[in-house]
Amino acid sequence: MTASTDGVLRVATCQFPEMFAPTRNAKIMREQIAVAVGEGADIVHFHECALSGYGGPIGVGDYDWDALRAATESLMAAAAAHGVWLVVGSSHPLTPPHRPHNCVYLISPDGKIVNRYDKRFCTRGDLNNYTPGDHFVTFTIHGVKCGLLICYDFRFPELYRTLYTKGVQVMLHSFHNAGGSGPGVLTHVARATLQGYAGVNGMWISAANSSRFYSMWPGSFITPDGRIAGKLRRNRRGVMVNTIDLARNTIARRTGATSAGDWLRSAAPPEGQSGSEGACTRSVCLACADQGWVEACPLGRVQARSSRNGETAEPVPNRGGLQATPAGAV
Repeated sequence: MTASTDGVLRVATCQFPEMFAPTRNAKIMREQIAVAVGEGADIVHFHECALSGYGGPIGVGDYDWDALRAATESLMAAAAAHGVWLVVGSSHPLTPPHRPHNCVYLISPDGKIVNRYDKRFCTRGDLNNYTPGDHFVTFTIHGVKCGLLICYDFRFPELYRTLYTKGVQVMLHSFHNAGGSGPGVLTHVARATLQGYAGVNGMWISAANSSRFYSMWPGSFITPDGRIAGKLRRNRRGVMVNTIDLARNTIARRTGATSAGDWLRSAAPPEGQSGSEGACTRSVCLACADQGWVEACPLGRVQARSSRNGETAEPVPNRGGLQATPAGAV
Protein backbone atom coordinates (compact mmCIF):
# COMPACT_ATOMS: atom_id res chain seq x y z
CA MET A 1 0.00 0.00 0.00
CA THR A 2 1.33 3.44 -0.95
CA ALA A 3 1.54 5.70 2.10
CA SER A 4 -0.72 8.76 1.98
CA THR A 5 0.47 12.21 3.04
CA ASP A 6 -1.39 14.48 5.45
CA GLY A 7 -4.63 15.71 3.97
CA VAL A 8 -4.89 12.80 1.54
CA LEU A 9 -7.11 9.82 2.29
CA ARG A 10 -7.91 6.90 -0.01
CA VAL A 11 -11.27 5.37 0.90
CA ALA A 12 -12.47 1.99 -0.33
CA THR A 13 -16.25 1.51 -0.38
CA CYS A 14 -17.22 -2.17 -0.53
CA GLN A 15 -20.39 -4.18 -1.01
CA PHE A 16 -21.39 -7.84 -1.13
CA PRO A 17 -24.47 -9.96 -0.27
CA GLU A 18 -23.93 -10.95 3.36
CA MET A 19 -25.60 -13.94 5.06
CA PHE A 20 -25.98 -15.08 8.67
CA ALA A 21 -22.67 -16.86 8.18
CA PRO A 22 -19.78 -14.82 9.64
CA THR A 23 -17.08 -17.26 8.50
CA ARG A 24 -18.30 -17.00 4.90
CA ASN A 25 -18.77 -13.23 5.15
CA ALA A 26 -15.27 -12.74 6.56
CA LYS A 27 -13.74 -14.68 3.66
CA ILE A 28 -15.37 -12.34 1.14
CA MET A 29 -14.35 -9.31 3.20
CA ARG A 30 -10.70 -10.43 3.34
CA GLU A 31 -10.74 -10.81 -0.44
CA GLN A 32 -12.16 -7.31 -0.83
CA ILE A 33 -9.62 -5.90 1.62
CA ALA A 34 -6.83 -7.32 -0.54
CA VAL A 35 -8.37 -5.74 -3.65
CA ALA A 36 -8.76 -2.37 -1.91
CA VAL A 37 -5.19 -2.38 -0.61
CA GLY A 38 -3.98 -3.27 -4.10
CA GLU A 39 -5.65 -0.08 -5.31
CA GLY A 40 -3.99 1.99 -2.59
CA ALA A 41 -6.75 2.27 0.01
CA ASP A 42 -5.92 3.66 3.47
CA ILE A 43 -9.29 2.63 4.93
CA VAL A 44 -11.76 -0.05 3.83
CA HIS A 45 -15.44 0.60 4.54
CA PHE A 46 -18.09 -2.14 4.75
CA HIS A 47 -21.88 -1.96 5.02
CA GLU A 48 -24.17 -2.39 8.05
CA CYS A 49 -23.88 -5.85 9.66
CA ALA A 50 -21.69 -7.03 6.79
CA LEU A 51 -19.89 -9.51 9.05
CA SER A 52 -22.73 -10.74 11.28
CA GLY A 53 -25.76 -10.52 9.04
CA TYR A 54 -28.58 -8.05 9.72
CA GLY A 55 -31.61 -8.66 11.95
CA GLY A 56 -32.99 -12.19 11.75
CA PRO A 57 -31.80 -14.40 14.62
CA ILE A 58 -29.58 -11.71 16.13
CA GLY A 59 -30.97 -10.63 19.48
CA VAL A 60 -33.97 -12.95 19.39
CA GLY A 61 -32.78 -16.38 18.24
CA ASP A 62 -29.93 -18.84 18.26
CA TYR A 63 -26.85 -17.16 16.82
CA ASP A 64 -23.26 -18.47 16.66
CA TRP A 65 -21.44 -15.73 18.57
CA ASP A 66 -18.26 -17.82 18.78
CA ALA A 67 -18.10 -17.96 14.98
CA LEU A 68 -18.63 -14.20 14.82
CA ARG A 69 -15.79 -13.60 17.26
CA ALA A 70 -13.43 -15.83 15.26
CA ALA A 71 -14.46 -14.06 12.04
CA THR A 72 -13.80 -10.68 13.65
CA GLU A 73 -10.35 -11.79 14.76
CA SER A 74 -9.60 -12.92 11.20
CA LEU A 75 -10.36 -9.40 9.95
CA MET A 76 -8.18 -7.91 12.69
CA ALA A 77 -5.35 -10.13 11.45
CA ALA A 78 -6.04 -9.03 7.86
CA ALA A 79 -5.85 -5.35 8.88
CA ALA A 80 -2.46 -5.98 10.49
CA ALA A 81 -1.16 -8.01 7.54
CA HIS A 82 -2.10 -5.29 5.06
CA GLY A 83 -1.44 -2.29 7.33
CA VAL A 84 -4.88 -0.80 6.62
CA TRP A 85 -7.78 0.70 8.59
CA LEU A 86 -11.11 -1.16 8.52
CA VAL A 87 -14.69 -0.06 9.24
CA VAL A 88 -16.57 -3.31 9.79
CA GLY A 89 -20.34 -3.51 10.14
CA SER A 90 -21.28 -6.19 12.68
CA SER A 91 -23.24 -6.95 15.87
CA HIS A 92 -21.80 -6.61 19.37
CA PRO A 93 -23.13 -8.97 22.07
CA LEU A 94 -24.17 -7.67 25.48
CA THR A 95 -24.93 -9.37 28.76
CA PRO A 96 -28.32 -11.16 28.59
CA PRO A 97 -31.13 -10.23 28.59
CA HIS A 98 -29.92 -7.11 26.76
CA ARG A 99 -30.08 -7.24 22.99
CA PRO A 100 -26.80 -6.67 21.11
CA HIS A 101 -25.67 -3.42 19.53
CA ASN A 102 -25.83 -2.95 15.78
CA CYS A 103 -22.29 -1.65 15.40
CA VAL A 104 -19.32 -0.83 13.25
CA TYR A 105 -15.88 -1.71 14.57
CA LEU A 106 -12.97 0.60 13.80
CA ILE A 107 -9.91 -1.62 13.36
CA SER A 108 -6.44 -0.03 13.16
CA PRO A 109 -3.55 -1.03 10.86
CA ASP A 110 -1.94 -2.89 13.75
CA GLY A 111 -4.97 -5.16 13.98
CA LYS A 112 -6.68 -3.75 17.08
CA ILE A 113 -10.27 -2.66 17.61
CA VAL A 114 -9.69 0.94 18.66
CA ASN A 115 -13.31 2.07 18.78
CA ARG A 116 -16.87 0.96 18.15
CA TYR A 117 -19.86 2.98 16.98
CA ASP A 118 -23.31 1.66 17.92
CA LYS A 119 -26.32 2.60 15.82
CA ARG A 120 -28.08 5.35 17.74
CA PHE A 121 -31.41 5.55 15.96
CA CYS A 122 -33.02 2.16 15.46
CA THR A 123 -36.16 1.53 13.43
CA ARG A 124 -39.09 -0.03 15.24
CA GLY A 125 -38.10 -3.32 13.65
CA ASP A 126 -34.48 -2.86 14.79
CA LEU A 127 -35.64 -2.52 18.39
CA ASN A 128 -36.77 -6.15 18.28
CA ASN A 129 -33.14 -7.16 17.72
CA TYR A 130 -30.84 -4.41 18.93
CA THR A 131 -30.05 -2.01 21.77
CA PRO A 132 -29.51 1.61 20.59
CA GLY A 133 -26.15 3.30 21.11
CA ASP A 134 -25.53 6.58 22.92
CA HIS A 135 -22.39 8.30 21.59
CA PHE A 136 -20.55 9.60 18.54
CA VAL A 137 -17.25 8.25 17.23
CA THR A 138 -14.71 10.39 15.37
CA PHE A 139 -11.12 9.69 14.42
CA THR A 140 -8.36 11.19 12.30
CA ILE A 141 -6.26 9.52 9.61
CA HIS A 142 -3.55 11.46 7.71
CA GLY A 143 -4.98 14.73 9.01
CA VAL A 144 -8.50 13.95 7.72
CA LYS A 145 -11.21 13.79 10.39
CA CYS A 146 -13.80 11.05 9.93
CA GLY A 147 -17.11 10.11 11.53
CA LEU A 148 -19.23 6.96 11.63
CA LEU A 149 -23.00 6.48 11.26
CA ILE A 150 -25.28 3.53 10.51
CA CYS A 151 -28.30 3.33 8.20
CA TYR A 152 -31.44 4.83 9.87
CA ASP A 153 -29.25 7.49 11.48
CA PHE A 154 -29.55 9.27 8.12
CA ARG A 155 -33.14 10.19 8.93
CA PHE A 156 -31.92 12.61 11.60
CA PRO A 157 -30.03 15.61 10.17
CA GLU A 158 -28.93 16.73 13.64
CA LEU A 159 -26.43 13.87 13.69
CA TYR A 160 -24.68 15.14 10.57
CA ARG A 161 -24.83 18.72 11.83
CA THR A 162 -23.37 17.82 15.22
CA LEU A 163 -20.53 15.90 13.58
CA TYR A 164 -19.95 18.90 11.29
CA THR A 165 -19.48 21.11 14.36
CA LYS A 166 -16.97 18.53 15.64
CA GLY A 167 -14.90 19.09 12.50
CA VAL A 168 -15.74 15.88 10.63
CA GLN A 169 -14.76 16.07 6.96
CA VAL A 170 -15.52 12.52 5.83
CA MET A 171 -18.54 10.43 6.85
CA LEU A 172 -18.37 6.67 6.62
CA HIS A 173 -22.06 5.73 6.64
CA SER A 174 -22.93 2.02 6.60
CA PHE A 175 -26.35 0.89 5.29
CA HIS A 176 -28.44 -2.22 4.83
CA ASN A 177 -31.12 -1.13 2.37
CA ALA A 178 -31.35 -4.56 0.76
CA GLY A 179 -33.04 -7.95 0.87
CA GLY A 180 -36.38 -6.73 -0.46
CA SER A 181 -38.47 -7.73 -3.47
CA GLY A 182 -37.75 -4.64 -5.57
CA PRO A 183 -37.34 -0.85 -5.58
CA GLY A 184 -38.87 1.12 -2.73
CA VAL A 185 -38.92 4.56 -1.19
CA LEU A 186 -35.27 4.25 -0.11
CA THR A 187 -34.28 3.79 -3.76
CA HIS A 188 -35.23 7.42 -4.26
CA VAL A 189 -34.72 8.92 -0.80
CA ALA A 190 -31.49 7.54 0.67
CA ARG A 191 -28.82 8.88 -1.66
CA ALA A 192 -30.73 12.10 -2.36
CA THR A 193 -30.74 12.78 1.39
CA LEU A 194 -27.03 12.04 1.66
CA GLN A 195 -26.30 14.34 -1.27
CA GLY A 196 -28.08 17.12 0.59
CA TYR A 197 -26.13 16.42 3.80
CA ALA A 198 -22.86 16.43 1.87
CA GLY A 199 -23.71 19.78 0.30
CA VAL A 200 -24.98 21.62 3.39
CA ASN A 201 -22.21 20.29 5.65
CA GLY A 202 -19.32 20.31 3.18
CA MET A 203 -18.50 16.62 3.73
CA TRP A 204 -17.37 13.68 1.68
CA ILE A 205 -19.59 10.64 2.26
CA SER A 206 -18.75 7.01 1.68
CA ALA A 207 -22.13 5.24 1.63
CA ALA A 208 -21.62 1.48 1.78
CA ASN A 209 -24.75 -0.62 1.18
CA SER A 210 -25.36 -4.35 1.04
CA SER A 211 -25.68 -5.87 -2.45
CA ARG A 212 -27.98 -8.61 -1.16
CA PHE A 213 -30.84 -8.96 -3.67
CA TYR A 214 -32.79 -6.77 -4.02
CA SER A 215 -30.48 -3.88 -3.16
CA MET A 216 -32.29 -0.53 -3.13
CA TRP A 217 -29.21 1.34 -4.34
CA PRO A 218 -25.51 0.67 -4.90
CA GLY A 219 -22.62 1.77 -2.72
CA SER A 220 -21.77 5.37 -3.59
CA PHE A 221 -19.22 8.11 -2.92
CA ILE A 222 -20.49 11.69 -2.61
CA THR A 223 -18.49 14.92 -2.76
CA PRO A 224 -18.93 18.04 -0.59
CA ASP A 225 -20.88 19.75 -3.37
CA GLY A 226 -23.49 17.01 -3.23
CA ARG A 227 -22.56 15.06 -6.35
CA ILE A 228 -22.23 11.29 -6.65
CA ALA A 229 -18.62 10.94 -7.81
CA GLY A 230 -18.63 7.16 -7.98
CA LYS A 231 -20.96 4.22 -7.53
CA LEU A 232 -20.82 0.44 -7.67
CA ARG A 233 -23.20 -1.85 -9.59
CA ARG A 234 -26.46 -2.66 -7.87
CA ASN A 235 -26.85 -6.28 -6.68
CA ARG A 236 -23.20 -7.08 -7.45
CA ARG A 237 -20.12 -7.50 -5.30
CA GLY A 238 -17.72 -4.61 -5.72
CA VAL A 239 -14.94 -2.39 -4.41
CA MET A 240 -14.18 1.19 -5.43
CA VAL A 241 -11.42 3.45 -4.16
CA ASN A 242 -11.77 7.24 -4.10
CA THR A 243 -9.00 9.67 -3.13
CA ILE A 244 -9.73 12.74 -1.01
CA ASP A 245 -7.12 15.49 -1.23
CA LEU A 246 -7.84 18.39 1.13
CA ALA A 247 -5.03 20.55 -0.26
CA ARG A 248 -6.20 20.24 -3.86
CA ASN A 249 -9.83 20.38 -2.82
CA THR A 250 -10.62 17.49 -5.12
CA ILE A 251 -12.10 14.02 -5.20
CA ALA A 252 -10.10 11.81 -7.56
CA ARG A 253 -11.03 8.39 -8.92
CA ARG A 254 -9.14 6.01 -11.15
CA THR A 255 -10.86 7.66 -14.10
CA GLY A 256 -9.76 11.20 -13.22
CA ALA A 257 -10.45 14.13 -10.88
CA THR A 258 -13.50 16.27 -10.28
CA SER A 259 -13.73 19.59 -8.47
CA ALA A 260 -15.41 19.34 -5.09
CA GLY A 261 -15.55 22.83 -3.64
CA ASP A 262 -15.80 22.84 0.13
CA TRP A 263 -16.62 26.49 0.67
CA LEU A 264 -18.99 25.44 3.47
CA ARG A 265 -15.99 24.13 5.42
CA SER A 266 -15.11 27.71 6.43
CA ALA A 267 -18.64 28.63 7.39
CA ALA A 268 -19.43 29.15 11.06
CA PRO A 269 -22.13 27.05 12.76
CA PRO A 270 -25.58 28.69 12.82
CA GLU A 271 -26.25 31.22 15.55
CA GLY A 272 -26.98 29.50 18.84
CA GLN A 273 -25.36 26.23 17.78
CA SER A 274 -22.23 25.80 19.85
CA GLY A 275 -21.20 22.43 18.52
CA SER A 276 -21.57 20.85 21.94
CA GLU A 277 -23.30 17.53 22.42
CA GLY A 278 -26.02 18.75 24.74
CA ALA A 279 -29.54 17.40 24.75
CA CYS A 280 -32.26 18.95 22.60
CA THR A 281 -33.81 22.06 24.16
CA ARG A 282 -37.29 20.96 23.07
CA SER A 283 -39.23 18.79 25.51
CA VAL A 284 -39.97 16.17 22.85
CA CYS A 285 -38.58 16.98 19.41
CA LEU A 286 -40.04 15.44 16.28
CA ALA A 287 -37.05 13.13 15.89
CA CYS A 288 -37.49 11.78 19.40
CA ALA A 289 -41.23 11.40 18.95
CA ASP A 290 -40.69 9.38 15.80
CA GLN A 291 -38.04 7.26 17.48
CA GLY A 292 -40.11 6.61 20.60
CA TRP A 293 -37.72 8.28 23.06
CA VAL A 294 -39.70 10.22 25.63
CA GLU A 295 -37.37 11.34 28.42
CA ALA A 296 -34.24 12.63 26.69
CA CYS A 297 -32.86 13.05 23.22
CA PRO A 298 -30.19 10.42 22.40
CA LEU A 299 -27.91 13.30 21.41
CA GLY A 300 -27.52 14.16 25.08
CA ARG A 301 -25.54 11.01 25.94
CA VAL A 302 -28.41 10.15 28.31
CA GLN A 303 -30.05 6.81 27.71
CA ALA A 304 -33.79 7.40 27.51
CA ARG A 305 -36.86 5.31 28.16
CA SER A 306 -38.46 3.66 25.15
CA SER A 307 -42.21 4.16 25.05
CA ARG A 308 -42.40 1.04 22.93
CA ASN A 309 -41.59 -1.47 25.65
CA GLY A 310 -41.45 0.63 28.82
CA GLU A 311 -37.95 -0.59 29.68
CA THR A 312 -35.18 1.75 30.70
CA ALA A 313 -32.22 1.49 28.34
CA GLU A 314 -29.51 1.70 30.96
CA PRO A 315 -25.80 1.24 30.24
CA VAL A 316 -25.14 -2.47 29.99
CA PRO A 317 -21.97 -4.47 30.60
CA ASN A 318 -19.96 -6.13 27.86
CA ARG A 319 -20.78 -9.81 27.47
CA GLY A 320 -17.15 -10.86 27.42
CA GLY A 321 -16.98 -9.65 23.85
CA LEU A 322 -14.27 -7.88 21.92
CA GLN A 323 -13.01 -4.81 23.73
CA ALA A 324 -12.24 -1.46 22.15
CA THR A 325 -8.75 -0.34 23.15
CA PRO A 326 -8.28 3.47 23.24
CA ALA A 327 -5.72 4.74 20.78
CA GLY A 328 -4.19 8.14 20.18
CA ALA A 329 -5.60 8.31 16.67
CA VAL A 330 -9.19 8.03 17.91
